[in-house]
Amino acid sequence: MDKITPADISDPEELIARAKALSAELSTPITPGFEALVFKASRGIEDIYELTYIRKDGSRFPASCRLLRCATTATRSSATYSSVPTIPARKAVEADQRQLAQRPA
Repeated sequence: MDKITPADISDPEELIARAKALSAELSTPITPGFEALVFKASRGIEDIYELTYIRKDGSRFPASCRLLRCATTATRSSATYSSVPTIPARKAVEADQRQLAQRPA
């Protein structure tokens, strides 16, 4: 069965940039792709970032990602929780606020 990861639908250039930035921040080589998306969370560090997802039709949309590792007591293992709400509405509000701030009083 084919499995799709968030890396498969993310902008490849953003994955490369994220891997480079994390590699520099954490002083360890991080591979672009899925590892760049989950590296911090897999080590128990909450991670919040924005990236661009690409739909099958090629259209793009911004997403805000929040990942953290949650321990499960029943199996004494851990899982990564991810929340990916889209953010076009927030971006529109931010743009409106910038326009209002630029208006003369």
